[in-house]
Amino acid sequence: MQSKLNVTVPWEVRLAGRGEMVRVVTDSGERTGRFVGVDADGALILETANGQERILVGDVALGPRPRATAAPDDTIL
Repeated sequence: MQSKLNVTVPWEVRLAGRGEMVRVVTDSGERTGRFVGVDADGALILETANGQERILVGDVALGPRPRATAAPDDTIL
């Protein structure tokens, strides 16, 4: 019997944003929570107010997002 190769260990040391609050946009909507890590299948593990969620596909935004600022003529950039 062949054992499943665990590829998460090399990835764990390279994860940017682990432990930070992130926003993940998926086809089923937007989720916000603390980025816990990845599981053995490569799914992102997100800690939300409802518990841990496993996310297979989505766009992740790390860190604070810049806010729109008013230009001298009050035009929002």
